[in-house]
Formats: sequence, structure tokens, C-alpha cells
Amino acid sequence: MKKTIFTILAIAALSFANAQNSVQYDKESGIEQIEQQHQSAWKSIDGIEGFRIQIAAASGVNSKNTVQRAYEEFRSRFPEIPAYVTYAEPYFRLRVGNFRTRLEATATLEKIKGNYPGAYIIKDEIKFK
Repeated sequence: MKKTIFTILAIAALSFANAQNSVQYDKESGIEQIEQQHQSAWKSIDGIEGFRIQIAAASGVNSKNTVQRAYEEFRSRFPEIPAYVTYAEPYFRLRVGNFRTRLEATATLEKIKGNYPGAYIIKDEIKFK
């Protein structure tokens, strides 16, 4: 008798589990179009607000060469950290990293501070994956 009840309960449990193996979504008309617009809008964005570490800034004669040498030196010491040379009149700047939070930037700053004691964290538009 116990075996029969157990068998019936086991069959009922298995049939209930197999009955819920697919999910269907009822979307309102136009939702797929909005999803596509959303995806294309995100693809057009080049960066987001984040943080970088500024290593060097120079203006005047040979400033571009000075910052370029600093860039090459940094890349040889820390090849795993992305580096960017930018120009905003009148300065050429060397900024490194793509950090979403100040905490991430601080960890990297501590790592490079021995080689670049004047480095500091700044807000910047960063590239993201």
C-alpha cells in the first residue's frame, strides 16, 4: 500500500515538473522596435563618465614630445594599463586607465605611485567594454 501511494505521488510530481518546461512572453506591439532602438543607442555611445589617472601634462615648446616620451615609458613599465595622450589647448596630457569607480582608480594609483609621485585621479570620459 505504501509503495503504491509513493509511486502515485512520484508520478504526479514528475508530471507537474515536466509541465512547466517552456515560458512564453506576451509583448505589446512595438516593444521589439523599442528594444532595437535601445540597442542601437548604446552602440553609438563611445564612453561613459568614469575616472583616469593623470601622469603628465605639458604645454609649450616640445610638450608633445615630452608627453609622448612619458607615454612610451609608462607603456613599457605597465603594459597592462591602457594609456592615452590627449590634447586640450594648451596642454598635452597623459592619462591612464579606464576606471568606473574612484576606488578602482585608487588601487592602480597606489601601484604606480612609486614611479609617478605626481600622479592623481581625475574624472574623465572612459571607454567601456
